[in-house]
Amino acid sequence: MQRHQRPGDESISKTATQGADDFESILSTSIAEGMMRVLGPGGAQAIFFHLDMSKFDDPARFHEKLTTIFGVGTGSLERVILQHLHQTMGIQPAFQKDDGFVAQVERAKKHFDRAKLDRRH
Repeated sequence: MQRHQRPGDESISKTATQGADDFESILSTSIAEGMMRVLGPGGAQAIFFHLDMSKFDDPARFHEKLTTIFGVGTGSLERVILQHLHQTMGIQPAFQKDDGFVAQVERAKKHFDRAKLDRRH
């Protein structure tokens, strides 16, 4: 199992200039931190084992696998993950009616990509 590093207090302005893969790193770290916050280190490690995902580059697949394990409780865990993601990126969540985990992650990635483009110009 891949060990996830804890994020620093980086804002999106710092991380947006580092490369295309950095959003995936931020998302992976947010997933790890959120799961440890809710489940504790041992519980998170057990869930990572059962998720059997080497990386978290597909939010829909992650959501599907997490739902298989937690059922209706998935939303609570995903909210904690999203809180950490938004906090790490230094952005306010932009919730819309009936927004699911995947839509919110995709919106955060678009924000990240826009910020990255703005830094280049």
